[in-house]
Amino acid sequence: MSYQGEYANHKSAVDLLNELNNSENTHLSEFFKNITVFPEFINPEQRIDKFQFNKTKPSIGQSHLKNIYTLDGSLYISPTQTNTAGANIGIIKITQTQISLEKLIAFSSAKFPNPQDYQKISIKESFYFPLPGGKVYGPNHLAPLDFFRKTFFESFTSYTPTSHFFSHLFPEPSAFKPKTLLYSYTNSLSLKDINVSHPCPHCNQNFHKLSLKSFYDEDEELQFIHQCEHNTELYITDLLGFHDGWSDVENPRGFYTQIMNFYEKMIFINFLHNLYINLDSSQFKTYLRENAFVLDGPLALFNNTAWLSHYISEQLLRFNEYQEGIFIGIEKTGDFVEHLVFLDNQIKNQEIKNNKDITPIGLNPGFLFFLNDEYIKKEIKHIQTELPYGKGQYFGKKFYYKNHLGDLFVINKAFSNGEDKLQIDSNDSSYLESQTRLDDICWILESFSSKQFSNALSILSIAHENTAIPNTPFAQDLFQNFLKNKLN
Repeated sequence: MSYQGEYANHKSAVDLLNELNNSENTHLSEFFKNITVFPEFINPEQRIDKFQFNKTKPSIGQSHLKNIYTLDGSLYISPTQTNTAGANIGIIKITQTQISLEKLIAFSSAKFPNPQDYQKISIKESFYFPLPGGKVYGPNHLAPLDFFRKTFFESFTSYTPTSHFFSHLFPEPSAFKPKTLLYSYTNSLSLKDINVSHPCPHCNQNFHKLSLKSFYDEDEELQFIHQCEHNTELYITDLLGFHDGWSDVENPRGFYTQIMNFYEKMIFINFLHNLYINLDSSQFKTYLRENAFVLDGPLALFNNTAWLSHYISEQLLRFNEYQEGIFIGIEKTGDFVEHLVFLDNQIKNQEIKNNKDITPIGLNPGFLFFLNDEYIKKEIKHIQTELPYGKGQYFGKKFYYKNHLGDLFVINKAFSNGEDKLQIDSNDSSYLESQTRLDDICWILESFSSKQFSNALSILSIAHENTAIPNTPFAQDLFQNFLKNKLN
């Protein structure tokens, strides 16, 4: 590996090319001889017809939505500025934002908008989760991994939303009884018996497994902390298995990112829990009807936490008993986004080929297609398996949408009901008619295209502004000087 800023000279490129062309190098020649790249969309129109793309969107008019709730996370990792190489601390910031659509539309429509009015569009609430990384010891010389586990567990008990964010619903602060993140997590666990286990962080070498059953006492009461057979504390958050991927050597960014994504999903569920508990059924139903919930990224949990996605799905179905809610995630990167862009470009190329004098349109504006299981496996992921794609990870269905400005969206929509969850082919007219909030979702995608970024929504840009931790040299110096003063 080269040093930062060091580049190989041209001779290396020539040497590589000569070696690739060398027929005597059987290893390389055999490798390239046997490569086959999947021929995507040789005839796009035939492919579209085969998989029954919907070429027109549902009818969309003025929506009755009042607010959009968004949630986004940001991550900062800082060296501790000590004499120990590789010691670091991660700071995760999660911000929930509620955007008034009336104020946003008024601001966007104003000929000369007042910059001060922009601040009135949304209310926000941010939470910060500091997590120790490798070689960072806790009180009384608590080992780094145990310090991380303890800190992670305590973040669940300390996180409590404030009445400020709910003030429009509860003018009297005492009327709001907040529930912690730990409540939402354990409430998900209590829905059903969970068959999950991870290596015990203390007894891994003895193949002792940590399971949910071990957290129940003799009276069948769920305990948040219990002692392993070596009389060391185990936390109920250890069931998430983050300790199994923890490392005090490797670059921690990927590890912290996994945790950040998990926090985002749990805070989203916690927000709904707090509404569900503090409002009566009629008020809660009305709130779901008048507000949409838009997350940045897919409605899914991956890696060690994937097992919890099923139970989050069950929670959402319980909240959305009357199918009044809009719960969607928007994917900005990845295979599904690349495939949609590729499909649009393929059709544009076909249009130019047929008539060079026209301006290509690509996919028709209003194009909407729920990605069925067969399509995902054959055309995007190129996998062969009996299991439905994403089973055990996703708690929503994907669909493609192209709005009338030409922006392309990959949407994850939470399952509407138990039947929707089991149905893997979802493109006939009866299914579309059963999706009671599809018109409102399309209205959001039509009304709030970002003027700054292509294939993006302005509402998510606001959420990102509220949560982003700057990674500029100036900001890094501030954080590092702070840590240096605190630790020395």
